[in-house]
Amino acid sequence: MRSLVVPAVFFGALLASCDDHQIGQAPLVGTSCLREPPLTYENFGSDLLNRHCNSCHSVYSRKGQRGQAPLDVNFDTWDDVLFWADRISARSVESETMPPAGGMVPDERVLLGEWLRCEVYPALGQVGGGPGTNQTEGGGT
Repeated sequence: MRSLVVPAVFFGALLASCDDHQIGQAPLVGTSCLREPPLTYENFGSDLLNRHCNSCHSVYSRKGQRGQAPLDVNFDTWDDVLFWADRISARSVESETMPPAGGMVPDERVLLGEWLRCEVYPALGQVGGGPGTNQTEGGGT
């Protein structure tokens, strides 16, 4: 009987350690979308975009204030985010080309990816979405 208890305890401990939590008391990260409360446009996305993106990607930024950002690439609204979700993911999550001046720390990029995967892509009808599932480089849905 004892010979079965030790492997069972070891296997149970191994399974318990295979979740998508960071070490310690960190919030959920990874692929699960089980965060409570979930990341939403209201409690996460809008603030992150305002802090890191909208100085260039806003209808309120004039041509000379936008850096190299095209005039039609704006992230002011939820609809804008839906339209540009793939590009946001490709440029700010999958790579680190945006924002070009830096400032977004790795943890913010992880959270941005989680928000896109868990709220934005499902809103587009794409479970497990990602770059290439919404639009092409030059246009929207």
